[in-house]
Amino acid sequence: MKLRLTVLLALLAAAWVAAACASGSSPSTSAPAAPQAPTHSPPVGPSKPPAPHGSRPSPATPKDGIGDTQTVNGLSDGDTLAVTLTKVADPATPADDLSTPQGGDRLVGTQFRVTNAGSSPYEDSIENDVQLIDTSGQAYQPEIADSITAGQLFQEVRIDPGESRLGFVVFSVPSGVRPATVQFVPDSGLADDTAQWTLPAAAASSSESTAAPEDVVQAYFDAINAGDYQRAWDLGGKNLGGSYQSFAAGFADTVQDTVTITSTNGDTVSMTLDAEQSDGSTKHYVGTYTVHDGVITGAHVVRQ
Repeated sequence: MKLRLTVLLALLAAAWVAAACASGSSPSTSAPAAPQAPTHSPPVGPSKPPAPHGSRPSPATPKDGIGDTQTVNGLSDGDTLAVTLTKVADPATPADDLSTPQGGDRLVGTQFRVTNAGSSPYEDSIENDVQLIDTSGQAYQPEIADSITAGQLFQEVRIDPGESRLGFVVFSVPSGVRPATVQFVPDSGLADDTAQWTLPAAAASSSESTAAPEDVVQAYFDAINAGDYQRAWDLGGKNLGGSYQSFAAGFADTVQDTVTITSTNGDTVSMTLDAEQSDGSTKHYVGTYTVHDGVITGAHVVRQ
């Protein structure tokens, strides 16, 4: 009887061990093993998402001003433009009653020379490429229908490789606002490249009556270079013969006037003048200006 019981117990134990092995588990009193470290270490900090395709990078702090050229690329291969801000008229004089701004606003004209430095023709409405930004960051879009006495406005253009176009883009801004920068983005503002220029403060309204004669002559040419022909007219252009319209029109092809004061003798200022033209040529002049009470009253200037 004891033998049968011993055999029975042995058979039950063997059956239990076999069942345990079949289920893949084995009794253990040891602690569970530590989890295996991952193959790749997790990032230390949050990763920066990639910029969306076609997003425009934030422009750098503008350093260029009037007369400086910046190069920008368009959307298509071969679209490369060399863009120069040549003049700023602030305020600009409306050319007709329909262009007179409303509500106390004033017109600001920005003149650009756009040169096709690429290998394919560039076609666009240049007004769509330009925006004005004031000191508070407010952006202004061009007033396409407004014309000014400072010069010809840009229209829709086709510029073949190696060719240039010159024209104004006009904005209407509140009288108390000071424009800070102007931007040019090819392909109606859709390209990735942004050219940006700083703008000078509007001409001071203080009288020039106490200014030295050479300073009046310099202010006269500064106004011409800024496209502010009304101010140049008031500083003495009105005393040099002809109407205001013919006076302003006389600078239509002038990109930049560089005046050098050579001497001052009483009210007579001697100078030389290099007038850069829109076709790339330069005209050279020499002569004198006579100044009385802060206004140019006469001039004798000849071309060399």
